[in-house]
Amino acid sequence: MKQIYTSIQEALKESEVKHFALWNEDTSQLGKVVAFGLPAVFIEFMPIRWSNLSNGARQGDINVILHLVSKRIDYTPIEGCDIHKIELDRLDLLDQITDLLTSIQRANGGRAMLLETNLDHSPRELFHDTLTFVFGTAQVSTRHNVGQVVNLGQIQVTDKKYV
Repeated sequence: MKQIYTSIQEALKESEVKHFALWNEDTSQLGKVVAFGLPAVFIEFMPIRWSNLSNGARQGDINVILHLVSKRIDYTPIEGCDIHKIELDRLDLLDQITDLLTSIQRANGGRAMLLETNLDHSPRELFHDTLTFVFGTAQVSTRHNVGQVVNLGQIQVTDKKYV
């Protein structure tokens, strides 16, 4: 997961994102105070269902949700201000983030795939849009020292109280 996190963080350096962190319900208090630059992206790792392979290896699809928090535009008409352009800038940022993440090449050759986009339509002060990605199958091998297979008939019991 650390490799995915740092890959996303590195990719987002090419965007307008001003803050990046792990998701921890950061938006629950946003109406009161914003303690980070906007737009901000928070990454949430979804539960991973692992399949065990041989030799202690495992694989699983890693789903992540990117929470994009951005400022809601003020609809007060301002002469010379194109409100539609500002709205489209938000959608452009979502597209840019999608393009950046789907271009990340993983060590196993896989790429992230976009699964879902969810736009915030609430009347709050800030937008909270989400993008859900799956990062190809991750294989993690653990290094176990596998000892010699022993014929159980050759084992001598030294403590008779357990026989």
